[in-house]
Amino acid sequence: MAALALQPFIKGRPLPERQPETWRNWQGFMALSYAGVGIGAPETYPTPTRMAEQLAALHAAGYRTITPADALAFLDGRRPLPPKALLLLLEGGRKDSVVFTAKPFRKTGFCGTLCLPTRLLDARGAFFLRSGDLHRVAKMKFWSFAGMGHAAIDEIPVGPGDEKGHFLTRRAWTNAGLESPEAFRERVAADYANCRDAIAQIGGETPLAYVYPFADAGQGPEADPDAKAINREEVAKHFQLAFVEADQPFNGPGADRYALNRWRVPGNATGAELVRRLAQFAPRADAAGDLRDAGAWQGVGKVHFSGAGAKFAPGAAAWIRGSDNWSDVDVTATLRLGADAVAALYARHVSAQSFLRVTLAPAGLRVQERTADGLRTLYESPEPLAANEPVTVRLRVKGARAWLWRGAEQLAGPLPLAARRAPGRVGLAAETGAFRAQACRAQPLETALAVAADLERVPAENRDAFQALIAPLAGSSADVAQAWRRTLLASAAQGVEIVPWLVAADAATALADLRALREDPIFRSLIGRVAATAPSAELLQGLHDLNLAVVAVVPAAAAAQDSFDAQGLRPDDWILVDGDETETLAALDRLLAVFPADRTAAFLDSARSRELGIAPAVRYEP
Repeated sequence: MAALALQPFIKGRPLPERQPETWRNWQGFMALSYAGVGIGAPETYPTPTRMAEQLAALHAAGYRTITPADALAFLDGRRPLPPKALLLLLEGGRKDSVVFTAKPFRKTGFCGTLCLPTRLLDARGAFFLRSGDLHRVAKMKFWSFAGMGHAAIDEIPVGPGDEKGHFLTRRAWTNAGLESPEAFRERVAADYANCRDAIAQIGGETPLAYVYPFADAGQGPEADPDAKAINREEVAKHFQLAFVEADQPFNGPGADRYALNRWRVPGNATGAELVRRLAQFAPRADAAGDLRDAGAWQGVGKVHFSGAGAKFAPGAAAWIRGSDNWSDVDVTATLRLGADAVAALYARHVSAQSFLRVTLAPAGLRVQERTADGLRTLYESPEPLAANEPVTVRLRVKGARAWLWRGAEQLAGPLPLAARRAPGRVGLAAETGAFRAQACRAQPLETALAVAADLERVPAENRDAFQALIAPLAGSSADVAQAWRRTLLASAAQGVEIVPWLVAADAATALADLRALREDPIFRSLIGRVAATAPSAELLQGLHDLNLAVVAVVPAAAAAQDSFDAQGLRPDDWILVDGDETETLAALDRLLAVFPADRTAAFLDSARSRELGIAPAVRYEP
């Protein structure tokens, strides 16, 4: 490696393949990480030939690379991504990562992100990138930089004798004993700051992303109890993205930007194998969960799949690959509990702080929802569950409501859920003890909107297909209020959200009508969004001040001409494009370049809407 120079790989290289004006992907991106490129340990480090094969296969399969800035803009809701967006992370600050990717980057138009432990920039030898190398690499359009700490890659003394632990997650052992919590925080904070500043000074730009060494941000059992919180707080002061996990690659629009996923690529994987594995993680919109197909599941801990189902050891979990963006679902599972076991069926699982679950325990069934406000128990069954006897449960989640069945018997529903919700994955977990899953199948429900004067205008056989009803609100008289009360209650019982459509002539009148209606506790608890046609900045602000999300109904002609400004909309606001098919498609071509598809609806058929990634809307009155 000492004989290798970087200069030949800097000159005469084309720009990476980038066409952001054509990007329309609002689903998410894959993040792949490499420990390096080299010879000698093919399971960990792909050879240059293998690396070239993998990148060529990814390019042929339609993957296109992005930068940390692209990922941040996507997560902020500011800009979409290319189809099959891919963030390539080259960890460790190794010189071979630059040298051996030069040729495949030229051929594919790919770009990568060098993840730098900045202590090594001044290390002896020619194995790692030095400060002078980084100056030269910074001039290459194929590379961005991310931090991996300054000394964070080091193992430090954490006890008497030879006991070692991770720099970021263990308190250091000194001559005076274990360092104080305050000293621990100061040491960790300084490492983040030193890393960021070193890269900014040498590379010319402040790095946006951080990649945790050892995939450890304090979530492991050996970590100091305060480590996870300290690392999250301190990394957020110095970086805007942080990659933690290393066992799965997908990050959707609702991903936690300080707990992002990456997948450490096996060095000896063929290009075809790599493409096939990535396809398993891609977002899916079809029924899934057959336990006979182990490849459809991502196991965590000791999970053993067989033709008869799957065995879960204590603490183990398994998630349906590609379900990260599922919100409304219908999932059925048949489980056989071991003695004293507590099993869980999860939906909308974003993290340990955001989920909906059904727990199965000897004491019975329980439905719980976890949000930023804490853990709420929505239902408890008084009927106990026998050990080693199969029990089938079904959970249906639609909008802000959930239903629960045991076998063919409906036990609960509609159960009220939080008005503001995030999509998340579906899976099974052994909270305590062990259990066997004999069957599991999940079906995502298509998001669809209905537009009508009230729910009764929608044919009864069609109501189950809609998550929300957009209905005109003409005033706040007693008669109107009474009619709306009936509509709200009838819709809530079917899991259909009511979205009042303001039709008043001016913003002041509309807001006054809405404030009057919200004095009624029923309105206040059941209405979380309001629709308005091409809302003014004044109206948007007024609705946001009332803690209401907005569905902006935009004439297709206005959106097609780019005369509607979406900048005033917030992350939980929607756009409904109103117009004929030709105008609508032209409008969406412009709109989806700046506004997320998963918050867009239009009056198009389901097939065309699914192709665009938007929600279909159906009008049941002129």
